Amino acid sequence: MNQLQSWRYVNRKAVKEIVEHTIDFDERIDDNDSLSSASWSFEPDDNKLSLIDQTVSQNTATTRLESGEDGVFYAVSCLAETNQGLKYERGLVVPVGNIYQEPDSLTRRRAMFMSRQFLRDYPDENELLFGELEYDWSDMKLAAQMAMNDWNQTPPVSNTDLEDFPKEVRNLLYRRIAIELIHMGTHGQARNQYNYSDQGFSVQENDKAPMYMRLAQQMEQKYEKRKKKWKMTQNMRTFWGGQHSDSFYKEPGSGYY
Repeated sequence: MNQLQSWRYVNRKAVKEIVEHTIDFDERIDDNDSLSSASWSFEPDDNKLSLIDQTVSQNTATTRLESGEDGVFYAVSCLAETNQGLKYERGLVVPVGNIYQEPDSLTRRRAMFMSRQFLRDYPDENELLFGELEYDWSDMKLAAQMAMNDWNQTPPVSNTDLEDFPKEVRNLLYRRIAIELIHMGTHGQARNQYNYSDQGFSVQENDKAPMYMRLAQQMEQKYEKRKKKWKMTQNMRTFWGGQHSDSFYKEPGSGYY
């Protein structure tokens, strides 16, 4: 999510915490006007988050946030009305609980861990991201689904899930998940790129889209070659009635993860 002018991020809230947030409308309200009321709402409206103890002062609106669903980003908005009948809206992006939580399934946790390890996406290695992860669980879940779709739609067409993915080529799955994540990062970099210059000092932000694209293309070439070779051996194995041959393909250095 981008930080829009009327929105701001706040610190993560634990599920059991009750935290207070105040939105200041001072820059929009004239000296001879003031707030008369404020109404709060949030998305997703999952009946997990509660907004309590709402108050209004001259130029500010305050509410307390209680509970919430673990791992969810809430968009909390406040629509305020002034005594002169003007209306202004501001909002907060509120992460609740462990926004990087992994799935319950051991197989899925392993796939996410290995893909994140492949990308070196760790807080202590993401200094330019202020110690945050580049890809959260929702990103990885989507990437895993796209990786499985790619695998299943490549002839011979299959209906494989993460739980029964062939062990001998499981590292191909982790590589494909990483490729999908890099593609996501490419879109984000391209969409949010901007240049800043002041008094001869220039800074570029989110300018890594070409680098991400080249990396994804290089990885994809190797992945496609190995994937098609393994799929070909499966066709051969099926044709010969499941007999094993030393010539059948095994992903080099794969191991069983």
